Amino acid sequence: MSLVAEPHLAEKILQRTNVVLWEKSQDFQPGTNFQSWAYKVVQFEVLTYRKRAGRERHLFDSELLDTLACEAEQHAGRGFTIKAL
Repeated sequence: MSLVAEPHLAEKILQRTNVVLWEKSQDFQPGTNFQSWAYKVVQFEVLTYRKRAGRERHLFDSELLDTLACEAEQHAGRGFTIKAL
């Protein structure tokens, strides 16, 4: 949600991310941080959405997107739950 700011888009990207995580589950290395890996997948899915959206209004620039993604990952597990994107 923090990366796209629109609930219906966040839900759409979450569904796509879940499919990608399932398809790429064999790429995950056991013993590494699943949450960090999943956050990167989310970040790539948001970037893919942005690329497709092209010239729509109110899109975050890449630098802000990177900052928000890092902040969300850092705050995960600090007393609140991030559902996922």
